[in-house]
This record gives sequence, structure tokens and C-alpha cells, in this order.
Amino acid sequence: MASPLSENVRATLLYLANVLLWLCGLAALGMAVWLFGWPVSEHWHEPLAQAARLVLLLFALQAALRAGASREPSRYLWRHKLETFFALVAVAELLAGVFYGGAHGIAGAFASGVKSRGLVLGVISLTLLTVLVPSLLRGLRKSTFLSSRNLSPGLVMLGSFALLALAGTLALLTPNATPAGAPKLSLPDAIFTATSAASVTGLTVIETGRDLSLVGQCVVLGLAQLGGLGVMTLTYFFAYFITGGVTLRNRFALQELLSEDNLGQVGAVLLTIVGFTLCCEVAGAVLLCAALDGATLPAEAHGTVFFAVFHSVMAFCNAGFSTLGGSTGLGALTVRPAALLIIGTLVLAGGVGFPVVKNCWQALLGRAGRALGLRAGNGPRLNTNTRLVLWTTLALSVGGALALLAIDALPSGAGNFSGTGAGGGTTGGSATPRWAGAVFDAFAGRTAGFTFNNAAGTSAAAALVLMPLMFVGGGPSGTAGGIKTTTFAVAALALRRVLLGRRDIEAFGRRLEEGVAHRALAALFAALGFILLVTLVLCVLEPARDPFDLAFAAVSAVSTCGLTRGTPPAQFGAPAKLVLAAAMLVGRAGVLTALLALVPRPAPPSFRLPETSVVIN
Repeated sequence: MASPLSENVRATLLYLANVLLWLCGLAALGMAVWLFGWPVSEHWHEPLAQAARLVLLLFALQAALRAGASREPSRYLWRHKLETFFALVAVAELLAGVFYGGAHGIAGAFASGVKSRGLVLGVISLTLLTVLVPSLLRGLRKSTFLSSRNLSPGLVMLGSFALLALAGTLALLTPNATPAGAPKLSLPDAIFTATSAASVTGLTVIETGRDLSLVGQCVVLGLAQLGGLGVMTLTYFFAYFITGGVTLRNRFALQELLSEDNLGQVGAVLLTIVGFTLCCEVAGAVLLCAALDGATLPAEAHGTVFFAVFHSVMAFCNAGFSTLGGSTGLGALTVRPAALLIIGTLVLAGGVGFPVVKNCWQALLGRAGRALGLRAGNGPRLNTNTRLVLWTTLALSVGGALALLAIDALPSGAGNFSGTGAGGGTTGGSATPRWAGAVFDAFAGRTAGFTFNNAAGTSAAAALVLMPLMFVGGGPSGTAGGIKTTTFAVAALALRRVLLGRRDIEAFGRRLEEGVAHRALAALFAALGFILLVTLVLCVLEPARDPFDLAFAAVSAVSTCGLTRGTPPAQFGAPAKLVLAAAMLVGRAGVLTALLALVPRPAPPSFRLPETSVVIN
């Protein structure tokens, strides 16, 4: 049924609704920051809850105004069903507060025995979810800045990670982020930790379990989740499925951001990425809880459930943070090999890249359909990109494991990295085979930053094996870092073409276009040059440190891996920490992507210069 309101009345109602929505969002954000960032005394619980209820009332009012201003209210409500759901939740919370009274609202109707602080936390969290998210996403949907032709997706990506790291820094500087009685984090340490989490690197200058409270660990967890999926990916996902879609300009920007050829499949790709991520992380957390049943965890782990959720997210996002008395070592889990297997599987699922997962799933469905007689014809198959990623990942993991095993077997290198050597590969008298440690280190240490043992005492030979593995990293459009397996594979195939004297770059019966090889070589040399620059700056800032250890740290930061050797970054000065933080930020976005986003590109000339030749060899 069409609305009889005039256009002027509709415009006025929409203006009032927008003003109310932004006021509600700012108020909800302010209350949430206050509640979670600073200790709140008991006498403030009731005023905070009443203020939250007032915000919910205004939010429900703006939703009603927005629906009434639409030409077809029923169609509007259905199109914005999630926003409508949030408004109904707000109304239910208000009615619960009226009937049950007090600061508890809905929570008070079902959990009268729970402490007031916990219930107020629930009220504020609900307010933040139902108010702040729709207001921000509605602003994004109408923003012409993010979809501007002058603003490349690479610059948007780099800026989003920088803003995420800034928000995380401010959150880690709040008193509740550190345990009671412990000193607050310094500004350089907060910047470093937030950037490492947002860029899913895992390099730390603090002990995550010891120096961060539960709130601080939740901040790191949230930064890693947002950084692993990508800030803009999550933002567009919520804008697409909550606020009724995105504009055509946003679709084109998102299409380039996701490397999706079909514009009509943007929504399906977003749903696949976010859904697959959440399913893997939930399944990983459940399996980790089962694998750790009966295990004795340190107090800093905050229970088996939180420990499982924390490490499931960190593993899938290839972030490398851990609460086991160190930033990277998982040696305490050697008595629980099932837990290590689960973590390794999550690292693989997140590191291969979402295009590979999507293609494998489509090929699997096609094979199943043919086997059951539900599909005629061949159906989808593994494409060249998927095959390159899988074979390169297998070759690097197996080759790296064999190299680490060979080094570990030498008298001068025994026990330096894998297996049951001096790094702590045994716990509680239970030894894990050397080959298992080598496989885990070569695989997870290549991209996730998790190691079987603390890698600080890694021998020089083992470090030289790990550095190229970190440099390559994981698959494109995934949570892993590095130059990506496809970049390395295409560069290797270009070398093979030269050695064999072939005309084209070939892979799995297909010819690759020339531009792919040029881009792969550009990405490879840009990353190498940036690593050399970071190493040089670190050598200038930290002249007393071993240059080889500084080079290892530079590779780890730019590749967003998170391993350290020798002197940990915690002992670096503030300037060196900030340099590593910047390196992690650029590495997460991609060195070549950052260069293309920051360096102005002039219009191409309308002519071509005469061709010539130079002596190569």
C-alpha cells in the first residue's frame, strides 16, 4: 500500500530520522567505550542502563519515521528486514524495562540472579549492535567518497587497516585493557600490538596472556578478525545484507576489491567469504574445546572456551597470537596433538584463499552431482589458479619440512628448531616426533606465525629456510601474507619459459597472459626492495643488533608472518617498533598495492617510443 505523504513531508521525516540515527550511534559508541574501557562503579549502572534505554527509544522512533516516509512501508520493512529486526529488539527491550523495571531489561526477565554489571554490559552491547552498526553502514551506503574514481580500492584497503590499527591502539590504551594493578601499555607498544593484530602478523612486544586483561585480549581478537577478513569486506557485507544493498559505484569498487569477474555475484561472494569464515572458526573452536578437555591451561587463558575461540580465530586469520606464555610458541600443546592438527587445518583453510575454497567447493559439488546422477556433463573443475595455489603450497610445505628435518639431523643443528630439541618440543614427558614438528613449522610458520617451538633460538640454516617460506606466504584473497603463492609460481614459470626457450608461460595445459608475469615480477621485486629498505632502516636504528636477526624481523613483518629470531622486538627502541609497525601495515595491504595506491599514475601517452634492445648477459 502506497503512502499518501507528500515529498516535502517525506524529506522532513527522513532528515529527522537521519539526525536521530547519528545521535543514537554516537551516544551508544560513547557509552560502550566508557563501559568497556574504564572501571565503572556500581552506582553508575542504573543511569547507564536508563541512558541506553533512551537511546533504544530514539532508535525505534527513527526506524518508524523511516518506514513511514517510504512510498511503500511494507515493502521497505521487508527489504530492510534486519534493520526492522533490530528495531523490534529495541522495542522489546523497552517493554521489558517497563514491565520488569530496574536496569536489566530483557536480561532481567530471564536472568534475575546475574550481577547488575553483566546485565548492563548486555544492554549496552545490544544498543551498540542495534544502533551504531546501521548508522555507520547507512552513511557508507550513501558515501560518494569511498566509491570515488580518484580513490583506488588499494588506497581504501590501506586506509581501512590504518584506521583499524588506530582504533585498536586507543582501545589498548584504556585502563581495562591491562590487568588490575599492572602498568598501562606505552604508546609505542600499543601501536605495535594493534597494528600487528590488525595486519594479522603476530609480532608482539608484550606477553599477550600476561600483559593484557580479558578486555585487552578481546580487543586483539577483534582486530585480528577484522584484519583477517578485511575491514572493507566486512563493512560491505553488512551494508549489503543489513541496510538493503549498496550503490552501483560501491558494487564496482567491491568487485575490484574481491577480484570477482561477475558483478552480479558480488553478494554471493560476500556471503560465501563471511559464512565460510564463521563456520570454520566456530567448528574449530568446538573441536579445540573437545581436544583440550581436561587440559590444564594457564590462568591467562580465561578458560577452555575462550582459549579455543581465541586460537581458532587466530589460526584461521593466520594472526599468530597466543596466550600460552609467548607470542608464537605452541610447544605446550605437544601433549595434545589433536589440538595442533586442528590449528594447522584452520591455518590451511584461511591461508589458501577464498577463491580456491570456492572453486574446490564448486568442483566437489559437481563431482557429487555426477556421481548421484543429478548433473549431466562435466560441471565445474579446478581452475588454473586453484591448481597453482595448491601445488605451490604443497611443494613449499613439503620442501620446507624436509629441509628443516635435514638441518635438525645435523650435529651442529640438532634441536635448533623442530621436534624434541632444546626449544621445548616436549611437555609433561610426552615427546612428539621430529617430523611432526618440522611439518607444522614449515607449514604454519610459513604464513601464520605459529611455531611448534619458540623460534627465537632458530639456527642460521633453519632461518634461511624459513625466510623464503615467509616471503612467499599463502594464497591470494586469503588471510595469509607474503607475496602470495601465485606470484611466486608465475615468476617460476616465467623462468622456466626462458630456460626452455618457450614462447608462452604455460601451466596445466593453459597459456598465461603476458601481463600476469609482468605483475608477478613487479610484486616480487617491490616486496624485495621494501624488505631491504626496512632492514636498512632497522640496522641504522638498532646498530647493536645482529643484522641477520633484523633482516629476519623485516621479512616477518612485511610478510605478516610474526616469527622472530634472536632479539625480540620488545627490546627494540620506539623508532624501530614504529618502523616494523609501518612495515606490517604495508605488507598486509601488499607492497605493490600500496605503491599503486600512493604513487600518482599519470595519463598514458598517446604514442609509443621506438623499440631498442639492451645487453642482458
